[in-house]
Amino acid sequence: MDSAIELFCHEFQERLGDVYSQDIVRSAFADMLHDTERNELYETGIKWAISELRARGVQQIIVLDIGTGSSLLSMLAARHGADILYACDGYGPAITTARKVIEANGFDGRIKLISKLSMDLEVGPGKDLEQKANLLVAELYDTECIGEGLIESYSDAVKRLLTDDFISVPQAVTIFTQVVDSPFLRNHYVLSKHGLLIPSSIEECIGTSALHDIQASQLDNEDFDPITKPTATFHFDLSDCSKTPYTYSYELPTDCNTQKDWSPCVIMWWESQMAPDVMMSTAPRWVHPKGANLAWRDHWMQAVYQLPNISGRWLQCNRDEYSFWFNTTNDRSVSPKPFCTCGVHYSTSGYRNAYLADSSLYNVMCDSIKSAAERNILLVIEGGMAVSVSIAKAFPLKQFYVVDNQKVTRELTRNIIEMNGVKNCHIFDPENNSCSIELVVADVCFSFAMTPWASVQALDVILKSLNVQRVRRLPHTSYLMAMEMDFKHLYKIRSPIVKTVGLDLTEYSKFIEAAASQAKDPLETQPLWEYEGVARGLSIPLTKDIKSGAVLNFTRIAKSNGIALWMEHQYGEGNGSIISHGPTAPPSIGAPVLWNRYVKQGVILSIPDIAEISINI
Repeated sequence: MDSAIELFCHEFQERLGDVYSQDIVRSAFADMLHDTERNELYETGIKWAISELRARGVQQIIVLDIGTGSSLLSMLAARHGADILYACDGYGPAITTARKVIEANGFDGRIKLISKLSMDLEVGPGKDLEQKANLLVAELYDTECIGEGLIESYSDAVKRLLTDDFISVPQAVTIFTQVVDSPFLRNHYVLSKHGLLIPSSIEECIGTSALHDIQASQLDNEDFDPITKPTATFHFDLSDCSKTPYTYSYELPTDCNTQKDWSPCVIMWWESQMAPDVMMSTAPRWVHPKGANLAWRDHWMQAVYQLPNISGRWLQCNRDEYSFWFNTTNDRSVSPKPFCTCGVHYSTSGYRNAYLADSSLYNVMCDSIKSAAERNILLVIEGGMAVSVSIAKAFPLKQFYVVDNQKVTRELTRNIIEMNGVKNCHIFDPENNSCSIELVVADVCFSFAMTPWASVQALDVILKSLNVQRVRRLPHTSYLMAMEMDFKHLYKIRSPIVKTVGLDLTEYSKFIEAAASQAKDPLETQPLWEYEGVARGLSIPLTKDIKSGAVLNFTRIAKSNGIALWMEHQYGEGNGSIISHGPTAPPSIGAPVLWNRYVKQGVILSIPDIAEISINI
C-alpha cells in the first residue's frame, strides 16, 4: 500500500510549477504590505534613527536593507534623507521587481540593489558595499521571531557590514511567554488513549520542539485558563545578540507542582522595539495593549509549545540560534531539546492528533458499525492506532482488519492490539489475508491531501491497491460542499495593494498577480476557524461524484471575498451520522461560522468579479 500512496502523491509532483507560483504568492505577498501598523512603525523607527544619527554629527547616513523584498524599507529611508542606500535579497525575481517599484516612486539611482544574501555581501572599493553601513533596516522576523535566521544574519552584519556606532531598526526584540491550561491545545500533542494501554515508548517520549503557529486571538475564553502572567523570557539587543542567555526560568504557581489533571502549554509572542519608545507587539488579544482592536497579521501569529512534563515548580525556557523549547522542572535544570523517539510526533501532525482525540469520529463510526450486519470489517484510519483498536474492542463479535499507510503507526497499532488483548483486531495484510472483507469503514481524511477532495481520491487508490473494491463502504456518500464567505481579514493575503505609507506598490502587486495567474488552481487550505468571517450564502453540495479531472462550476450570488470548500461524509441516515470537515453547525447567512477546528478547509480568495467560478478536481 505504501507504493500506492507514493503513486497518488506523485500526481501532485507534476504540479510543481503550479506550487512554485503559489509559493511566490504566499511568501512574497501575503498580508505583510497590508499591515499598515507594521509599515507605519517601521517608518517611525527609520525616521527616528536618521534624526539620531544626524544629531550625533554623522555626515553620511549609509543604509543597508537586508531581505529587501519590495524595497519598502529602503524607500522609507530614502524619503527621510538617507544618503547612500544598499538593499540586498537572495531571491532574484524580487530584486527585479524591487527595481521597478523604486523607479515608480522616483528613487531610481538612489538605491543600489544587490541580488545576494547578506552573508554573501562583500565590503570595500568596487565591491557590493563601497563602505560599511551605519543604519541597518531589516524585517527578518517570523512567528517564532528567530526561526528565519535573525540571530545569524544580525551577528554577521554587525561583525562585517556595519560601523561600530550603527543604529538598527528594529533595535531589540523581547520574547514573552505565558503558561496556560488548555485541553484543546494539549490534544494537538498527546496521543488519545481511548481507554487503552499504550506502549511506554509513546508515554515516555518527550516529543519534539516544533511549535504550533496559531491565531491565538481566535481561541475562545473557554479554551484555556491562564496559569501565569505574561513574562518577558528572552531579550535580544540586535546590536549584540550574543548577550542573550540560552536559558531562563521562572517560578510557577505552587499548585502546578502537584497538579496532575491539567493540560499545560506555553503561548509565546514577541515585542519589537522600533525606536526608544515605540513598540510593535504580536501579543494575543487578552494581553495586547489594544485588546480586540489589535492589528491583524497572518505573517506573524503566536506560537504554542507543549511541555513534556506537566508538573514542576519552574518553567525552564531554552533556546538555540533558531528555536525555543520549554519544560517544567523542580530544580531549574536545563532541558535538552526534545527529540521524538516513538515516531508518532514526527509521523502524525498536531492537527491529526487533535482530530483523533475528538469523540465525533469514534462515535459516528461505532454507530454505523453497530447497525451493520457485516462481520469482517476493514478499518482505514490514518494514524488511528488507539482509535482503531478501541473500535474493535467495542464489537468483540466482529473481526476488524486495520489499514494504515504509515509504517511507524502500523507497528505501534500492532503493539496496542497485543497489550490490550484485543483478539478480534488484526493488521491487514493483503497478501496473506484468508478472510473476505465485507465492509470498509474509513476516515476519509489523509494528512497528505492537498485539497478537500483528494482524500476521497486517495481512498479509492488505497482500496484498489489492496484489491478491496467491490464491497460496501462507509461513508456511503461524500459531498463536496461550497459556501460564499466574507472574511474580515483573510482576503488580504491574496488582495492586491496599490499604496502603503504613501508609496506606490503597483509593480509589486503585478509581480504577485503574475505568479498567481500561473497557478492553475487558486484554491488553498486554511484552518478557517482562525479567521473571522460571516457566511454570505447557503452551503451548497457541488457534487458527490469525485472524479479526477472534472470541472465544477459554482455560481456566486453575493459579492463575497471568499469561497469555502469542504467535504461532508455520510456514514448512515440522519445528520447525526455525518462527519463534516466544514461547519459543525448549520451556518446562517450574515453570521459567523462554527468551523471544524481539527481539519483545514479549502478556500478560494483571489476571486475575479464574475458570476461563475470554475473549480478543477
